[in-house]
Order: sequence, then C-alpha cells, then structure tokens
Amino acid sequence: MSDSVIEDLLQRYPFVEGQFCIYSHRNCVLHDTGYAHPEKIARIESIWNGLLSYTPQLAVSFVEPKPANLNEMSLVHSSDYIKKLMSELGASGSFMSNDNSVSENSLEAIQAAAGCAYALGNKVYNGGKGFAIIRPPGHHAGKSHAEGFCFINNICLGAEAIRLKNSNAKIMIVDFDVHHGNGVNDIYLEDENIFYYSIHGAPASLYPGTGNDSEIGVGKGQGLTKNVPMPLQVHGQVWLDTFNENLFNCADNFKPEYLLISAGFDAHKDDPFGLMNVSDENYFNAINSLMQVSKKYCNGSYGLFLEGGYSLEVLARLVPQIIEKLA
Repeated sequence: MSDSVIEDLLQRYPFVEGQFCIYSHRNCVLHDTGYAHPEKIARIESIWNGLLSYTPQLAVSFVEPKPANLNEMSLVHSSDYIKKLMSELGASGSFMSNDNSVSENSLEAIQAAAGCAYALGNKVYNGGKGFAIIRPPGHHAGKSHAEGFCFINNICLGAEAIRLKNSNAKIMIVDFDVHHGNGVNDIYLEDENIFYYSIHGAPASLYPGTGNDSEIGVGKGQGLTKNVPMPLQVHGQVWLDTFNENLFNCADNFKPEYLLISAGFDAHKDDPFGLMNVSDENYFNAINSLMQVSKKYCNGSYGLFLEGGYSLEVLARLVPQIIEKLA
C-alpha cells in the first residue's frame, strides 16, 4: 500500500526547483510497532492520505531522499551506538528500553527517516524550506542510546548536515512537542553555536522527567538552552502566549542563521494522551511566529521535523493545513 501512496504523492507533487519540499519515504512504514502502540504505522499513513486528498492542491514538491548511511548517522551518534544499532536491530521485540518496540525491518525505516532529515538540513543550508514527514521520531535519542520511541536524533542530523557546510553556523532548534526533547538538550548542552528552546509539559508530571527551567546549558553552551515547562491541561492561549514570548526573546538574543523545528502535535487538545489543550488555531499562530523569526534572521529559510502527535485525525487534518500556510 505504501508504494502506491508514495507514487501517487510523487505524481501529484512533482519536484519544482525552489518550492517548499515535503521529505518522506515509503520505508517509514517498515517500523512496525503494532496496532496498539501510539507510535504506529497509521500515523504517517494518515498524513500521506491527508496530503493526497487535500484541496486546493498544495504548491509543494514531494521528495523521497536516499536513506542515511552509517557515516551520516555518525555525525550525531557515537560509532559504538551506530554499530550496535546496525548489528542488533534485526528482530521483533525492543531495543535498549521497553518503550522502543522494533520489528524485523525497523532499521530500514530508521535510516529512511534519517535520510529525510539529512536532506532537509541540506535544503535549509541552501536557503530552502521544508517539512520532514517521518517516523520513527527522534528528539529523545541520545548520542549513545535510544529511548522514547526514538533511535536516531533526526533534527540533530539536520543540524549536522548544515554544519558540514558551515562549521560555525548559528542554529536555533525550537521544540513544541509536549515531551521535552532530552536527546537534543543533552547532545548540544555544551555547544556554543546551537540554541535549543523547548516548551513542554512539566517534568515532574511527564516523561522524560527533564527540561526544568534551571537547565540552561553548560560551559560554552551556558545560556543557550531555554526550557519552558508548562502545567498539564494548560489552556491553549496560555501555551501560545508563553511560546511566543520566549521564542521572540530567545531569537532576538541569539540571532540565528538557521531555524529547525521539532514539530510534535501531542499537546493538541484532541490527542489521545490528553495532556494539554492546544487547538489547531494555536498551532497556526505558533507557526506564524516561527515564520516571523525565519524571515527576520534566516532569510525565510527553515525546516520542520515530525516528532510526536498520536491522533490520526489531527495529523491528517492539521499537518496539510500547516504546510499550505508555509508553502
């Protein structure tokens, strides 16, 4: 089924130079966590189908990049971890923690997602914009471990693709997933050229239990991490006002050259986890604020990387609408 859907998407949205690009890959469905698992195949299928049926037709290019190779994934992760991933991820069960369900072909999906992230990083470096519609997600993956449904830290790989071309690039990573992106936080904790800003549920109440406002970076990276924990069930407008105030303050202080966004939609009021009350309109306004930052500091260039969000209906409806506003 995924082959035919991808072929339909490639036909409906052929590549046009300079257009907003959607990066995705048919192999993302090969990571089979089971129907009952929240991070299931149907998540990405719902977005693909939403893109196919969306009217009016979007002015975007659908691109299926090559999967990431060992060297590319090693830009973020330790060589020992990548070797472990490549050698041990071949059977059903779990990998490194019980929440990381895997299947026989999960590695192909992981490399496909990472390849999309790497391609998007290059797109942003070249002044473009796009959205990596991928799974498994990535922002919990650490330098040497998998956790929280995440194996390769996709958005960090996008950042490292930029830094291969510009080693001193000033990159701002904004994360609005309801869960703190502890992997990104830790990987860039001491980095003087990357600013990580995350708004998320209060650590005392929610996995992964990190992201207190006292976590601000270490050494040369001190002051370049901004964690904004929010109480669960917070009103969507309060979430948005808090997001905007901190976003603009952080951007004005850091003045990024590149903007990357961990786009998780599990703070939505209709998400099955029921953690927050963010509406479609709140997300649209947050995206608009991010675009203001990209135009002010990054020549209008940016990249979004899909993280969480577990309502199939929300994903199918909201992601295409956001892309229409971006494109």
